[in-house]
Amino acid sequence: MAEARLVLHRLVARLAEFWAGANGDYAFEAYRRHLARHHPERPLPSRAEYEALRCRTEHNRIRRCC
Repeated sequence: MAEARLVLHRLVARLAEFWAGANGDYAFEAYRRHLARHHPERPLPSRAEYEALRCRTEHNRIRRCC
């Protein structure tokens, strides 16, 4: 019984990790951790501020076929 519960717990944890990666939560939290650790003088962005920054940087990249 305890073994089945452990397997189920691990499965749920992996699904939660996958979902966080798929919807961008992981990147947002990782960015905030990076800022807090390496740039403590800068304020942590809200989710909306992070998404605006991500969109600006993503759309300003040069895209080429080769």
